[in-house]
Amino acid sequence: MRRIRLFGYLGGNRGYQREDRLEREEGENIMPNTAIVTGGTSGIGFGIVRKLAEKGYNLVLFADEAHESLSYLDKQSAAYIYIQGDLANLEDHERMLDAAKKRFGRIDLLVNNAGVISLYRQDLMLLGTESFDHVMNINLRGTFFLTQKIAAHMIGQS
Repeated sequence: MRRIRLFGYLGGNRGYQREDRLEREEGENIMPNTAIVTGGTSGIGFGIVRKLAEKGYNLVLFADEAHESLSYLDKQSAAYIYIQGDLANLEDHERMLDAAKKRFGRIDLLVNNAGVISLYRQDLMLLGTESFDHVMNINLRGTFFLTQKIAAHMIGQS
């Protein structure tokens, strides 16, 4: 057996490192971690994806549009899949998880980055139910149920 040290950034205001010890048989290959990033094809989400790619993560990008990120990841030879989907649509969650498991076998990290603002820029007093429901279905409902689904999967992994 050989002991290996794995370090990871755990977040927080100042951040810190945690040391994990993983024992493995000599010559056994350790699979890279796999991360799902919602809204990972643009903006802050794409910045997160770039950093995870630099760290060697397998990436699952779940977003409504691909933008420029896929060509960047191709140039970096990053291991990724892009799943076009709607965070508000719970059936898309299942489709994305199935594709991620098929491609990478396991999930180690979920980054809930996707979010939207109201459909129309307007005074809060004029916000209608359509805009409110749009925001809540993506930012709250979709994020909650995706986290629930991925957490259940991660707990069940060996």
